[in-house]
Amino acid sequence: MDTATKHRFTVDDLYLMVDHGILPVEQRIELINGEIIDMSPINLPHASSVTKLDRFFNRHLSQDEYIIRVQNPILLSDHSLPEPDLVIAYYRDALLENEHPQPQDTVILIEVSDSSYRYDRNVKAPLYAREGIAVYWIVNLNEQQVEIYTHPGEDEYMQVQIYREAFEVFGATMTPDDIFPKK
Repeated sequence: MDTATKHRFTVDDLYLMVDHGILPVEQRIELINGEIIDMSPINLPHASSVTKLDRFFNRHLSQDEYIIRVQNPILLSDHSLPEPDLVIAYYRDALLENEHPQPQDTVILIEVSDSSYRYDRNVKAPLYAREGIAVYWIVNLNEQQVEIYTHPGEDEYMQVQIYREAFEVFGATMTPDDIFPKK
């Protein structure tokens, strides 16, 4: 055999492995393009930023119109079940009870990045674009900037805006203090 054959897992395969104890429930993993990926531990600056974003959106969005999910799965396809840091989805009762959001439910998907920046930019951004996530944010902790990717294409976003200062989102002003931990 000249080349190794990879076995691509499905979301159903992943759940079966967890149900049968092959993968522990508490293990931080996600399914990306059929591969099971170990996720980095969450450090304090990352956790702080996710908490600040969650607080901001909970203050400014109607719970009757939107659901904010923190570090929970989003079902992109049979072979991709990532766990982004934050997903803002249109409200549907099923998203509270028995379904993961899907691309058509998603208003904004956010990854908070420090050590994971290259992965979030080079692997996840093309995946999210390909699956039709309309708005993808990378909160870049290293550069203290928010990168907003829009207009998804085949494997990339056609437009990127970078913010280091305050900007408008959902009719509210979001400042760096609403996003980044104090140094």
